[in-house]
Amino acid sequence: TGLTTCAREAPEDYIREFRRMDAGARNRAGNELIRFDADEVVPLLIEAAGSEWLTVRFEVMKMLGRFKDPRGVPAVIRGLDDRSPRVAAMAAVAVGMLRAPEALPALLMYSHDPSPEVRQYVIAALGPCHSYAREPALSDSAYSVVWRSLQASTPEVRIAALQSLREFGYRDAAEQIAAMAHDPSAEVRHVVVQALGEIAAAKGPEAVPADSTGPDPI
Repeated sequence: TGLTTCAREAPEDYIREFRRMDAGARNRAGNELIRFDADEVVPLLIEAAGSEWLTVRFEVMKMLGRFKDPRGVPAVIRGLDDRSPRVAAMAAVAVGMLRAPEALPALLMYSHDPSPEVRQYVIAALGPCHSYAREPALSDSAYSVVWRSLQASTPEVRIAALQSLREFGYRDAAEQIAAMAHDPSAEVRHVVVQALGEIAAAKGPEAVPADSTGPDPI
Protein backbone atom coordinates (compact mmCIF):
# COMPACT_ATOMS: atom_id res chain seq x y z
CA THR A 1 0.00 0.00 0.00
CA GLY A 2 1.08 3.57 -0.63
CA LEU A 3 1.89 6.21 1.91
CA THR A 4 -1.40 7.90 2.71
CA THR A 5 -0.87 9.28 6.18
CA CYS A 6 -0.70 13.02 6.78
CA ALA A 7 2.26 12.69 9.12
CA ARG A 8 5.64 12.99 7.50
CA GLU A 9 7.17 9.57 6.97
CA ALA A 10 10.82 8.70 7.55
CA PRO A 11 13.16 8.70 4.50
CA GLU A 12 13.42 4.90 4.76
CA ASP A 13 9.67 4.61 4.15
CA TYR A 14 9.90 6.57 0.90
CA ILE A 15 12.90 4.53 -0.27
CA ARG A 16 10.86 1.38 0.33
CA GLU A 17 8.24 2.85 -2.03
CA PHE A 18 10.82 2.51 -4.83
CA ARG A 19 10.06 -1.23 -4.86
CA ARG A 20 6.65 -0.55 -6.36
CA MET A 21 6.00 -1.16 -10.05
CA ASP A 22 3.82 1.98 -10.19
CA ALA A 23 6.12 4.67 -11.60
CA GLY A 24 3.78 7.41 -10.38
CA ALA A 25 4.04 6.18 -6.80
CA ARG A 26 7.82 6.05 -7.10
CA ASN A 27 7.90 9.60 -8.45
CA ARG A 28 5.77 10.82 -5.57
CA ALA A 29 8.10 9.13 -3.09
CA GLY A 30 11.09 10.75 -4.78
CA ASN A 31 9.48 14.18 -4.63
CA GLU A 32 8.94 13.70 -0.90
CA LEU A 33 12.53 12.52 -0.38
CA ILE A 34 14.04 15.59 -2.04
CA ARG A 35 12.43 17.72 0.70
CA PHE A 36 14.60 16.11 3.36
CA ASP A 37 18.08 17.30 4.25
CA ALA A 38 20.78 15.54 2.23
CA ASP A 39 22.45 14.32 5.41
CA GLU A 40 19.30 12.36 6.25
CA VAL A 41 18.84 10.82 2.82
CA VAL A 42 22.07 10.50 0.82
CA PRO A 43 23.68 7.84 3.08
CA LEU A 44 20.46 5.80 2.84
CA LEU A 45 20.41 6.15 -0.95
CA ILE A 46 24.05 5.02 -1.18
CA GLU A 47 23.17 1.95 0.86
CA ALA A 48 20.10 1.24 -1.29
CA ALA A 49 22.16 1.52 -4.50
CA GLY A 50 23.07 -2.16 -4.04
CA SER A 51 19.44 -3.30 -3.79
CA GLU A 52 18.34 -6.47 -5.55
CA TRP A 53 15.27 -4.52 -6.77
CA LEU A 54 15.84 -3.03 -10.23
CA THR A 55 13.28 -0.27 -9.61
CA VAL A 56 15.04 0.69 -6.37
CA ARG A 57 18.43 0.96 -8.07
CA PHE A 58 16.90 3.01 -10.89
CA GLU A 59 15.21 5.48 -8.54
CA VAL A 60 18.29 5.69 -6.29
CA MET A 61 20.45 6.72 -9.27
CA LYS A 62 17.88 9.36 -10.17
CA MET A 63 17.73 10.69 -6.61
CA LEU A 64 21.52 10.83 -6.20
CA GLY A 65 21.59 12.99 -9.31
CA ARG A 66 18.82 15.22 -7.98
CA PHE A 67 20.54 15.71 -4.63
CA LYS A 68 23.82 16.66 -6.38
CA ASP A 69 25.71 15.59 -3.25
CA PRO A 70 29.37 14.64 -3.91
CA ARG A 71 29.02 11.71 -1.50
CA GLY A 72 26.87 10.01 -4.12
CA VAL A 73 29.53 10.06 -6.85
CA PRO A 74 31.11 6.62 -6.14
CA ALA A 75 27.67 4.98 -6.08
CA VAL A 76 26.59 6.44 -9.43
CA ILE A 77 29.93 5.50 -11.00
CA ARG A 78 29.33 1.91 -9.84
CA GLY A 79 25.82 2.22 -11.28
CA LEU A 80 27.28 2.62 -14.78
CA ASP A 81 28.15 -1.08 -14.54
CA ASP A 82 24.63 -2.17 -13.56
CA ARG A 83 23.35 -5.30 -15.29
CA SER A 84 20.22 -3.36 -16.27
CA PRO A 85 20.84 -0.92 -19.17
CA ARG A 86 18.01 1.22 -17.81
CA VAL A 87 19.75 1.62 -14.44
CA ALA A 88 23.13 2.19 -16.11
CA ALA A 89 21.61 4.91 -18.31
CA MET A 90 20.10 6.64 -15.28
CA ALA A 91 23.48 6.39 -13.54
CA ALA A 92 25.00 8.24 -16.52
CA VAL A 93 22.33 10.94 -16.18
CA ALA A 94 23.16 11.25 -12.47
CA VAL A 95 26.90 11.46 -13.16
CA GLY A 96 26.24 14.34 -15.54
CA MET A 97 24.08 16.12 -12.95
CA LEU A 98 26.87 15.70 -10.39
CA ARG A 99 29.43 17.05 -12.91
CA ALA A 100 32.01 14.61 -11.55
CA PRO A 101 35.43 14.61 -13.28
CA GLU A 102 36.33 11.45 -11.36
CA ALA A 103 33.69 9.64 -13.45
CA LEU A 104 35.53 10.30 -16.74
CA PRO A 105 37.44 6.96 -16.85
CA ALA A 106 34.21 4.98 -16.42
CA LEU A 107 32.27 7.19 -18.85
CA LEU A 108 34.94 6.77 -21.52
CA MET A 109 34.85 3.01 -21.00
CA TYR A 110 31.07 2.90 -21.46
CA SER A 111 30.97 5.32 -24.41
CA HIS A 112 30.94 2.21 -26.65
CA ASP A 113 28.33 0.35 -24.61
CA PRO A 114 26.20 -2.04 -26.73
CA SER A 115 23.02 -0.45 -25.34
CA PRO A 116 22.07 2.65 -27.39
CA GLU A 117 20.33 4.13 -24.35
CA VAL A 118 23.42 3.79 -22.15
CA ARG A 119 25.65 5.16 -24.92
CA GLN A 120 23.37 8.17 -25.40
CA TYR A 121 23.45 9.25 -21.77
CA VAL A 122 27.15 8.48 -21.34
CA ILE A 123 27.97 10.77 -24.29
CA ALA A 124 25.69 13.45 -22.80
CA ALA A 125 27.54 13.20 -19.46
CA LEU A 126 31.06 13.57 -20.89
CA GLY A 127 30.69 17.33 -21.39
CA PRO A 128 29.40 18.18 -17.89
CA CYS A 129 32.07 15.96 -16.30
CA HIS A 130 35.11 17.23 -18.20
CA SER A 131 37.57 19.47 -16.38
CA TYR A 132 40.82 20.69 -17.90
CA ALA A 133 41.82 21.92 -14.46
CA ARG A 134 41.54 18.46 -12.88
CA GLU A 135 41.72 15.93 -15.72
CA PRO A 136 43.25 17.53 -18.83
CA ALA A 137 44.18 14.30 -20.66
CA LEU A 138 40.87 12.60 -19.93
CA SER A 139 39.03 15.79 -20.93
CA ASP A 140 40.80 15.69 -24.30
CA SER A 141 39.75 12.05 -24.68
CA ALA A 142 36.18 13.00 -23.78
CA TYR A 143 36.19 15.77 -26.38
CA SER A 144 37.39 13.33 -29.05
CA VAL A 145 34.64 10.83 -28.22
CA VAL A 146 31.98 13.55 -28.25
CA TRP A 147 33.28 14.92 -31.56
CA ARG A 148 33.14 11.48 -33.21
CA SER A 149 29.64 10.94 -31.81
CA LEU A 150 28.33 13.83 -33.91
CA GLN A 151 28.35 11.28 -36.74
CA ALA A 152 26.70 8.46 -34.76
CA SER A 153 24.06 6.41 -36.57
CA THR A 154 21.30 7.16 -34.04
CA PRO A 155 19.80 10.67 -33.72
CA GLU A 156 19.68 10.40 -29.91
CA VAL A 157 23.45 9.97 -29.72
CA ARG A 158 24.04 12.86 -32.15
CA ILE A 159 21.85 15.08 -29.93
CA ALA A 160 23.75 13.91 -26.83
CA ALA A 161 27.02 14.83 -28.57
CA LEU A 162 25.72 18.32 -29.38
CA GLN A 163 24.65 18.78 -25.76
CA SER A 164 28.07 17.68 -24.53
CA LEU A 165 29.89 19.94 -27.00
CA ARG A 166 28.02 22.87 -25.50
CA GLU A 167 29.95 22.19 -22.26
CA PHE A 168 33.21 22.47 -24.24
CA GLY A 169 32.14 25.86 -25.60
CA TYR A 170 31.58 24.21 -29.03
CA ARG A 171 35.36 24.38 -29.43
CA ASP A 172 36.47 24.05 -33.09
CA ALA A 173 33.10 22.53 -33.93
CA ALA A 174 31.20 25.35 -35.67
CA GLU A 175 31.84 24.02 -39.17
CA GLN A 176 30.92 20.46 -38.26
CA ILE A 177 27.73 21.61 -36.50
CA ALA A 178 26.76 23.84 -39.43
CA ALA A 179 27.04 20.81 -41.71
CA MET A 180 24.46 19.07 -39.51
CA ALA A 181 21.81 21.66 -40.40
CA HIS A 182 20.62 19.17 -43.05
CA ASP A 183 20.52 16.19 -40.67
CA PRO A 184 17.69 13.77 -41.56
CA SER A 185 16.33 14.01 -37.99
CA ALA A 186 14.12 17.03 -37.20
CA GLU A 187 15.08 16.72 -33.52
CA VAL A 188 18.79 16.92 -34.38
CA ARG A 189 18.20 19.92 -36.67
CA HIS A 190 16.37 21.69 -33.83
CA VAL A 191 19.35 21.27 -31.48
CA VAL A 192 21.74 22.29 -34.27
CA VAL A 193 19.85 25.58 -34.73
CA GLN A 194 20.12 26.24 -30.98
CA ALA A 195 23.84 25.43 -31.03
CA LEU A 196 24.55 27.68 -34.00
CA GLY A 197 22.67 30.52 -32.28
CA GLU A 198 24.80 30.09 -29.15
CA ILE A 199 28.01 29.95 -31.22
CA ALA A 200 27.04 33.18 -33.00
CA ALA A 201 26.17 34.88 -29.70
CA ALA A 202 29.51 33.85 -28.20
CA LYS A 203 31.58 35.30 -31.02
CA GLY A 204 33.07 38.55 -29.77
CA PRO A 205 36.28 40.07 -28.47
CA GLU A 206 37.10 36.86 -26.59
CA ALA A 207 37.14 33.33 -27.92
CA VAL A 208 34.80 30.72 -26.52
CA PRO A 209 36.61 29.20 -23.49
CA ALA A 210 37.89 25.66 -23.95
CA ASP A 211 36.91 24.62 -20.43
CA SER A 212 33.45 26.10 -20.22
CA THR A 213 31.34 25.14 -17.26
CA GLY A 214 28.40 26.49 -19.23
CA PRO A 215 24.71 26.27 -18.43
CA ASP A 216 22.91 23.01 -17.80
CA PRO A 217 22.58 20.70 -20.83
CA ILE A 218 19.83 21.53 -23.29
